[in-house]
Amino acid sequence: MKYTAIEIDKFAVKVSDDNHEGIVRYHDVREVRGEMLGKVDFFCGGSPCQGFSFSGKQLAFDDPRSVLFFEYVRLLNELREINPDMVWMLENVNMKKEFENIITETVGVNPIRVNSSIFSPQNRIRNYWLSWHVNPLLFVDRERYIHHILQPNSEEEIRTYTPRDQGSSSDNCRQVGHADDINGHDILKRIYSPNAKAPTLNTMGGGNRHPKVAMTEPQWSSASIRNRRLDENGVRKDDQMELSLVPCLEVKGQKKSNALTTVQKDNLATTLPQGRYPIADIVGGQGKNLLKPNIQKSSTLLARDYKGFGNQGMTGVRTSDPFTWRRLSVVECSRLQGLPDDYCKSVSKSQGYKQLGNGFQVDTIFELLKQLPKDTPMDNVVSAFDGISCLKVALDQYKEWSDEET
Repeated sequence: MKYTAIEIDKFAVKVSDDNHEGIVRYHDVREVRGEMLGKVDFFCGGSPCQGFSFSGKQLAFDDPRSVLFFEYVRLLNELREINPDMVWMLENVNMKKEFENIITETVGVNPIRVNSSIFSPQNRIRNYWLSWHVNPLLFVDRERYIHHILQPNSEEEIRTYTPRDQGSSSDNCRQVGHADDINGHDILKRIYSPNAKAPTLNTMGGGNRHPKVAMTEPQWSSASIRNRRLDENGVRKDDQMELSLVPCLEVKGQKKSNALTTVQKDNLATTLPQGRYPIADIVGGQGKNLLKPNIQKSSTLLARDYKGFGNQGMTGVRTSDPFTWRRLSVVECSRLQGLPDDYCKSVSKSQGYKQLGNGFQVDTIFELLKQLPKDTPMDNVVSAFDGISCLKVALDQYKEWSDEET
Protein backbone atom coordinates (compact mmCIF):
# COMPACT_ATOMS: atom_id res chain seq x y z
CA MET A 1 0.00 0.00 0.00
CA LYS A 2 1.34 3.40 -0.99
CA TYR A 3 0.50 5.90 1.75
CA THR A 4 0.75 9.62 0.99
CA ALA A 5 0.48 12.07 3.88
CA ILE A 6 -0.17 15.81 3.58
CA GLU A 7 0.83 17.49 6.83
CA ILE A 8 2.48 20.82 7.60
CA ASP A 9 3.15 20.47 11.35
CA LYS A 10 6.78 19.43 11.85
CA PHE A 11 6.12 17.75 15.20
CA ALA A 12 3.27 15.68 13.75
CA VAL A 13 5.57 14.62 10.91
CA LYS A 14 8.27 13.67 13.42
CA VAL A 15 5.88 11.42 15.36
CA SER A 16 4.60 9.86 12.14
CA ASP A 17 8.07 9.19 10.73
CA ASP A 18 9.16 7.69 14.04
CA ASN A 19 6.39 5.08 13.77
CA HIS A 20 6.07 4.43 10.03
CA GLU A 21 8.40 3.87 7.11
CA GLY A 22 7.95 4.70 3.46
CA ILE A 23 5.34 7.47 3.76
CA VAL A 24 5.26 9.80 0.76
CA ARG A 25 5.08 13.37 2.03
CA TYR A 26 3.63 16.70 0.99
CA HIS A 27 3.49 19.56 3.46
CA ASP A 28 1.11 22.28 2.30
CA VAL A 29 -2.23 21.04 1.00
CA ARG A 30 -2.66 24.27 -0.96
CA GLU A 31 0.26 23.29 -3.17
CA VAL A 32 -0.93 19.74 -3.91
CA ARG A 33 -2.86 18.94 -7.10
CA GLY A 34 -4.74 15.83 -8.10
CA GLU A 35 -2.48 15.06 -11.06
CA MET A 36 0.48 14.97 -8.67
CA LEU A 37 -1.14 12.08 -6.79
CA GLY A 38 -2.40 10.03 -9.74
CA LYS A 39 -5.12 7.41 -9.41
CA VAL A 40 -6.04 7.28 -5.70
CA ASP A 41 -8.14 4.44 -4.22
CA PHE A 42 -8.92 6.00 -0.85
CA PHE A 43 -8.83 9.67 0.13
CA CYS A 44 -9.22 10.78 3.74
CA GLY A 45 -9.17 14.11 5.50
CA GLY A 46 -9.78 15.69 8.87
CA SER A 47 -9.53 19.37 8.07
CA PRO A 48 -8.80 21.72 11.02
CA CYS A 49 -11.90 22.02 13.16
CA GLN A 50 -11.21 24.81 15.66
CA GLY A 51 -13.61 27.17 13.93
CA PHE A 52 -16.46 24.67 14.05
CA SER A 53 -16.05 23.24 17.56
CA PHE A 54 -18.64 23.99 20.23
CA SER A 55 -15.74 24.43 22.65
CA GLY A 56 -14.15 27.12 20.47
CA LYS A 57 -15.27 30.53 19.30
CA GLN A 58 -17.39 28.98 16.51
CA LEU A 59 -16.12 31.32 13.83
CA ALA A 60 -16.74 28.51 11.35
CA PHE A 61 -15.76 29.51 7.82
CA ASP A 62 -14.52 32.89 9.05
CA ASP A 63 -11.72 31.01 10.83
CA PRO A 64 -8.73 30.69 8.44
CA ARG A 65 -8.06 27.16 9.71
CA SER A 66 -11.56 25.98 8.84
CA VAL A 67 -11.31 27.50 5.36
CA LEU A 68 -8.87 24.67 4.66
CA PHE A 69 -11.96 22.48 4.37
CA PHE A 70 -12.39 23.89 0.88
CA GLU A 71 -8.86 22.74 0.02
CA TYR A 72 -9.97 19.23 0.95
CA VAL A 73 -13.03 19.62 -1.31
CA ARG A 74 -10.91 20.92 -4.18
CA LEU A 75 -8.54 17.97 -3.93
CA LEU A 76 -11.46 15.55 -3.52
CA ASN A 77 -13.02 16.76 -6.77
CA GLU A 78 -9.73 16.63 -8.63
CA LEU A 79 -9.09 13.05 -7.51
CA ARG A 80 -12.63 11.94 -8.35
CA GLU A 81 -12.14 13.22 -11.90
CA ILE A 82 -9.17 10.86 -12.18
CA ASN A 83 -10.90 7.93 -10.44
CA PRO A 84 -14.70 8.19 -10.13
CA ASP A 85 -14.74 4.96 -8.08
CA MET A 86 -12.47 6.35 -5.37
CA VAL A 87 -13.77 5.95 -1.80
CA TRP A 88 -13.32 8.85 0.57
CA MET A 89 -13.93 10.03 4.13
CA LEU A 90 -14.09 13.41 5.85
CA GLU A 91 -14.04 13.76 9.65
CA ASN A 92 -14.94 16.82 11.71
CA VAL A 93 -16.27 17.81 15.10
CA ASN A 94 -19.83 18.03 16.36
CA MET A 95 -20.91 21.52 15.26
CA LYS A 96 -23.83 23.84 14.71
CA LYS A 97 -26.35 22.47 12.26
CA GLU A 98 -25.92 25.41 9.90
CA PHE A 99 -22.18 24.66 9.55
CA GLU A 100 -22.84 20.94 9.18
CA ASN A 101 -25.37 21.61 6.42
CA ILE A 102 -22.85 23.65 4.43
CA ILE A 103 -20.35 20.79 4.54
CA THR A 104 -23.07 18.27 3.65
CA GLU A 105 -24.25 20.31 0.66
CA THR A 106 -20.65 20.74 -0.50
CA VAL A 107 -19.59 17.08 -0.39
CA GLY A 108 -23.01 15.68 -1.35
CA VAL A 109 -23.60 13.11 1.44
CA ASN A 110 -25.06 13.24 4.93
CA PRO A 111 -22.72 12.61 7.87
CA ILE A 112 -22.91 9.81 10.37
CA ARG A 113 -22.32 10.90 13.95
CA VAL A 114 -20.29 8.45 16.02
CA ASN A 115 -19.15 8.64 19.62
CA SER A 116 -15.83 6.86 20.11
CA SER A 117 -17.01 5.85 23.58
CA ILE A 118 -18.59 2.81 21.89
CA PHE A 119 -15.15 1.43 21.06
CA SER A 120 -12.81 3.16 23.50
CA PRO A 121 -12.65 4.70 27.00
CA GLN A 122 -12.99 8.20 25.50
CA ASN A 123 -16.08 10.29 24.91
CA ARG A 124 -15.34 11.75 21.45
CA ILE A 125 -18.26 12.71 19.21
CA ARG A 126 -17.33 13.25 15.58
CA ASN A 127 -19.12 13.61 12.25
CA TYR A 128 -18.04 11.39 9.38
CA TRP A 129 -18.98 12.10 5.78
CA LEU A 130 -18.40 8.81 3.93
CA SER A 131 -18.73 7.61 0.36
CA TRP A 132 -19.84 4.16 1.59
CA HIS A 133 -22.78 3.08 3.73
CA VAL A 134 -22.21 2.46 7.43
CA ASN A 135 -24.85 0.80 9.61
CA PRO A 136 -24.47 1.90 13.27
CA LEU A 137 -26.54 -1.12 14.36
CA LEU A 138 -23.51 -3.27 13.59
CA PHE A 139 -21.40 -1.44 16.16
CA VAL A 140 -20.65 -3.46 19.30
CA ASP A 141 -19.94 -1.65 22.56
CA ARG A 142 -16.54 -2.78 23.83
CA GLU A 143 -17.37 -1.52 27.36
CA ARG A 144 -13.99 0.03 28.01
CA TYR A 145 -13.51 2.72 30.65
CA ILE A 146 -10.77 4.96 32.02
CA HIS A 147 -9.50 2.40 34.51
CA HIS A 148 -8.72 0.03 31.63
CA ILE A 149 -6.01 2.35 30.31
CA LEU A 150 -4.45 3.63 33.55
CA GLN A 151 -0.77 3.00 34.27
CA PRO A 152 -0.36 1.48 37.74
CA ASN A 153 2.91 3.34 38.38
CA SER A 154 2.34 6.65 36.68
CA GLU A 155 4.76 9.45 37.62
CA GLU A 156 2.11 12.15 37.21
CA GLU A 157 1.73 14.39 40.27
CA ILE A 158 -1.03 13.36 42.69
CA ARG A 159 -3.16 16.25 43.99
CA THR A 160 -6.36 16.67 45.99
CA TYR A 161 -9.91 17.52 45.06
CA THR A 162 -13.22 18.29 46.73
CA PRO A 163 -16.24 16.11 45.97
CA ARG A 164 -19.04 18.31 44.73
CA ASP A 165 -22.16 16.16 44.52
CA GLN A 166 -23.08 12.70 43.29
CA GLY A 167 -21.37 13.43 40.02
CA SER A 168 -22.76 14.97 36.87
CA SER A 169 -23.01 12.64 33.90
CA SER A 170 -22.67 13.72 30.29
CA ASP A 171 -22.06 11.46 27.31
CA ASN A 172 -20.83 8.62 29.54
CA CYS A 173 -18.39 10.81 31.51
CA ARG A 174 -18.93 11.06 35.26
CA GLN A 175 -17.60 14.04 37.17
CA VAL A 176 -16.87 13.42 40.85
CA GLY A 177 -15.33 16.69 42.03
CA HIS A 178 -13.32 19.84 41.47
CA ALA A 179 -9.56 20.25 41.89
CA ASP A 180 -8.60 22.18 45.04
CA ASP A 181 -5.67 24.13 43.61
CA ILE A 182 -6.73 25.07 40.09
CA ASN A 183 -8.13 28.47 39.23
CA GLY A 184 -10.04 29.47 36.14
CA HIS A 185 -13.03 28.12 34.27
CA ASP A 186 -15.09 25.29 35.75
CA ILE A 187 -14.14 22.89 32.97
CA LEU A 188 -10.46 23.05 33.95
CA LYS A 189 -11.22 21.86 37.49
CA ARG A 190 -13.34 18.82 36.67
CA ILE A 191 -12.22 15.49 38.09
CA TYR A 192 -13.61 12.37 36.41
CA SER A 193 -14.36 8.90 37.71
CA PRO A 194 -12.01 6.15 36.49
CA ASN A 195 -15.05 3.89 36.18
CA ALA A 196 -16.60 5.93 33.35
CA LYS A 197 -15.44 7.43 30.05
CA ALA A 198 -12.72 10.04 29.64
CA PRO A 199 -13.64 13.48 28.31
CA THR A 200 -12.73 14.29 24.72
CA LEU A 201 -9.01 14.81 24.20
CA ASN A 202 -8.18 18.24 22.81
CA THR A 203 -4.81 19.78 22.02
CA MET A 204 -4.25 20.17 25.79
CA GLY A 205 -1.99 23.16 25.28
CA GLY A 206 -1.15 23.84 28.92
CA GLY A 207 -3.30 25.69 31.42
CA ASN A 208 -4.55 22.51 33.12
CA ARG A 209 -6.47 21.38 30.04
CA HIS A 210 -5.40 17.76 30.46
CA PRO A 211 -8.03 15.17 31.46
CA LYS A 212 -8.04 14.59 35.23
CA VAL A 213 -8.88 11.25 36.79
CA ALA A 214 -9.76 10.52 40.40
CA MET A 215 -7.35 8.22 42.22
CA THR A 216 -9.66 7.89 45.21
CA GLU A 217 -13.35 8.24 44.51
CA PRO A 218 -15.97 9.30 47.07
CA GLN A 219 -18.80 7.00 47.99
CA TRP A 220 -21.93 9.09 48.32
CA SER A 221 -24.92 8.52 50.56
CA SER A 222 -27.96 10.55 51.51
CA ALA A 223 -27.97 12.95 54.46
CA SER A 224 -30.01 15.70 56.06
CA ILE A 225 -29.49 18.57 58.48
CA ARG A 226 -31.42 18.33 61.75
CA ASN A 227 -31.39 20.39 64.95
CA ARG A 228 -30.53 18.12 67.92
CA ARG A 229 -29.84 18.58 71.64
CA LEU A 230 -26.43 17.05 72.36
CA ASP A 231 -24.57 16.59 75.62
CA GLU A 232 -20.85 17.24 76.07
CA ASN A 233 -20.08 13.83 74.54
CA GLY A 234 -22.15 14.51 71.44
CA VAL A 235 -24.89 12.10 72.54
CA ARG A 236 -28.41 13.05 71.55
CA LYS A 237 -30.47 14.17 74.58
CA ASP A 238 -33.75 15.55 73.26
CA ASP A 239 -35.39 15.43 76.73
CA GLN A 240 -32.83 17.80 78.27
CA MET A 241 -34.44 21.09 77.31
CA GLU A 242 -31.67 23.14 78.91
CA LEU A 243 -29.33 22.03 76.12
CA SER A 244 -29.12 24.27 73.07
CA LEU A 245 -30.16 23.00 69.68
CA VAL A 246 -27.16 22.15 67.49
CA PRO A 247 -27.45 21.80 63.68
CA CYS A 248 -26.21 18.33 62.73
CA LEU A 249 -25.54 16.60 59.48
CA GLU A 250 -27.12 13.15 59.89
CA VAL A 251 -25.98 10.32 57.63
CA LYS A 252 -27.90 7.04 57.55
CA GLY A 253 -25.52 5.35 55.14
CA GLN A 254 -28.19 4.81 52.50
CA LYS A 255 -27.41 5.05 48.81
CA LYS A 256 -30.96 6.07 47.97
CA SER A 257 -32.09 9.67 48.25
CA ASN A 258 -34.19 10.85 51.15
CA ALA A 259 -37.77 11.75 50.29
CA LEU A 260 -37.93 15.09 48.52
CA THR A 261 -39.56 17.89 50.47
CA THR A 262 -39.84 21.64 50.08
CA VAL A 263 -37.00 22.00 52.59
CA GLN A 264 -33.64 21.70 50.84
CA LYS A 265 -31.69 20.52 53.86
CA ASP A 266 -33.90 17.40 54.08
CA ASN A 267 -32.18 15.93 51.05
CA LEU A 268 -28.40 16.24 50.88
CA ALA A 269 -25.48 14.11 49.72
CA THR A 270 -22.29 13.40 51.63
CA THR A 271 -19.15 11.27 51.55
CA LEU A 272 -19.06 10.92 55.35
CA PRO A 273 -19.70 7.49 56.88
CA GLN A 274 -22.90 6.76 58.74
CA GLY A 275 -23.28 8.92 61.85
CA ARG A 276 -24.18 12.34 63.24
CA TYR A 277 -21.89 15.32 62.61
CA PRO A 278 -22.55 18.53 64.58
CA ILE A 279 -22.13 21.74 62.62
CA ALA A 280 -21.02 24.81 64.54
CA ASP A 281 -22.87 27.47 62.62
CA ILE A 282 -24.76 28.27 59.44
CA VAL A 283 -23.66 31.63 58.08
CA GLY A 284 -25.54 33.83 55.68
CA GLY A 285 -29.15 33.77 54.70
CA GLN A 286 -31.30 30.97 53.34
CA GLY A 287 -28.59 28.36 53.66
CA LYS A 288 -26.63 29.52 50.63
CA ASN A 289 -23.25 30.04 52.30
CA LEU A 290 -20.72 27.58 53.67
CA LEU A 291 -21.46 25.45 56.69
CA LYS A 292 -18.70 26.11 59.24
CA PRO A 293 -17.68 22.92 61.02
CA ASN A 294 -16.93 22.33 64.66
CA ILE A 295 -13.55 20.64 64.35
CA GLN A 296 -13.65 19.37 67.97
CA LYS A 297 -16.80 17.39 67.36
CA SER A 298 -16.49 16.32 63.73
CA SER A 299 -13.98 15.08 61.23
CA THR A 300 -15.64 17.30 58.67
CA LEU A 301 -13.39 19.91 57.08
CA LEU A 302 -15.80 21.57 54.71
CA ALA A 303 -19.45 21.35 53.78
CA ARG A 304 -20.42 22.82 50.45
CA ASP A 305 -23.26 25.27 50.10
CA TYR A 306 -26.49 23.83 48.84
CA LYS A 307 -28.42 25.77 46.21
CA GLY A 308 -31.54 23.78 45.69
CA PHE A 309 -32.93 21.48 43.07
CA GLY A 310 -32.24 22.26 39.42
CA ASN A 311 -29.06 24.21 40.15
CA GLN A 312 -25.84 22.55 41.32
CA GLY A 313 -27.34 19.77 43.41
CA MET A 314 -27.22 19.08 47.12
CA THR A 315 -24.51 19.66 49.69
CA GLY A 316 -21.35 17.60 49.45
CA VAL A 317 -19.12 17.19 52.51
CA ARG A 318 -15.37 16.62 52.46
CA THR A 319 -13.80 14.57 55.21
CA SER A 320 -10.30 14.82 56.65
CA ASP A 321 -9.21 12.03 54.30
CA PRO A 322 -8.37 13.83 51.02
CA PHE A 323 -9.64 12.61 47.69
CA THR A 324 -6.85 12.57 45.14
CA TRP A 325 -6.48 12.98 41.39
CA ARG A 326 -3.83 13.21 38.70
CA ARG A 327 -3.81 14.11 35.05
CA LEU A 328 -3.68 11.40 32.42
CA SER A 329 -0.20 10.74 31.08
CA VAL A 330 0.83 10.89 27.42
CA VAL A 331 0.91 7.08 27.40
CA GLU A 332 -2.64 6.91 28.76
CA CYS A 333 -3.84 9.49 26.21
CA SER A 334 -2.20 7.37 23.50
CA ARG A 335 -4.25 4.42 24.73
CA LEU A 336 -7.41 6.54 24.63
CA GLN A 337 -6.70 7.20 20.95
CA GLY A 338 -6.07 3.51 20.25
CA LEU A 339 -2.33 3.95 19.72
CA PRO A 340 0.73 2.10 21.10
CA ASP A 341 2.13 3.35 24.40
CA ASP A 342 5.32 4.74 22.89
CA TYR A 343 3.74 6.34 19.84
CA CYS A 344 4.71 9.89 20.85
CA LYS A 345 8.07 9.13 22.42
CA SER A 346 10.00 11.22 19.88
CA VAL A 347 8.49 14.56 20.99
CA SER A 348 8.07 16.43 24.29
CA LYS A 349 5.16 15.76 26.61
CA SER A 350 3.46 19.00 25.64
CA GLN A 351 3.72 18.16 21.94
CA GLY A 352 2.62 14.61 22.62
CA TYR A 353 -0.59 15.83 24.25
CA LYS A 354 -1.21 18.30 21.43
CA GLN A 355 -0.66 15.83 18.60
CA LEU A 356 -2.82 13.18 20.24
CA GLY A 357 -5.67 15.63 20.70
CA ASN A 358 -5.53 16.50 17.01
CA GLY A 359 -5.53 12.87 15.86
CA PHE A 360 -8.15 10.34 14.81
CA GLN A 361 -9.46 7.82 17.33
CA VAL A 362 -8.04 4.69 15.73
CA ASP A 363 -10.61 2.14 16.97
CA THR A 364 -13.44 4.23 15.53
CA ILE A 365 -11.81 4.59 12.10
CA PHE A 366 -11.12 0.85 12.06
CA GLU A 367 -14.79 0.09 12.73
CA LEU A 368 -15.87 2.40 9.91
CA LEU A 369 -13.39 0.74 7.53
CA LYS A 370 -14.76 -2.69 8.41
CA GLN A 371 -18.00 -1.75 6.65
CA LEU A 372 -16.30 -0.93 3.36
CA PRO A 373 -17.46 -3.08 0.45
CA LYS A 374 -15.39 -6.22 0.16
CA ASP A 375 -12.42 -6.08 -2.19
CA THR A 376 -12.22 -2.28 -1.97
CA PRO A 377 -8.75 -1.52 -3.39
CA MET A 378 -6.26 0.15 -1.06
CA ASP A 379 -3.20 0.28 -3.27
CA ASN A 380 -2.91 4.08 -3.18
CA VAL A 381 -4.11 5.98 -0.09
CA VAL A 382 -3.89 9.73 0.44
CA SER A 383 -4.45 11.42 3.80
CA ALA A 384 -4.89 15.19 3.92
CA PHE A 385 -4.20 16.97 7.22
CA ASP A 386 -2.66 13.66 8.25
CA GLY A 387 -1.41 14.66 11.71
CA ILE A 388 0.45 11.78 13.34
CA SER A 389 -0.87 9.22 10.82
CA CYS A 390 -3.55 7.64 13.00
CA LEU A 391 -5.25 6.65 9.73
CA LYS A 392 -2.20 4.57 8.83
CA VAL A 393 -2.53 2.66 12.11
CA ALA A 394 -6.23 2.02 11.46
CA LEU A 395 -5.54 0.93 7.87
CA ASP A 396 -2.87 -1.52 9.01
CA GLN A 397 -5.39 -3.01 11.46
CA TYR A 398 -8.01 -3.13 8.71
CA LYS A 399 -5.64 -4.94 6.32
CA GLU A 400 -4.82 -7.51 9.00
CA TRP A 401 -8.52 -7.99 9.74
CA SER A 402 -9.37 -8.29 6.03
CA ASP A 403 -6.68 -10.95 5.53
CA GLU A 404 -8.12 -12.95 8.43
CA GLU A 405 -11.65 -12.61 7.04
CA THR A 406 -10.58 -14.01 3.68
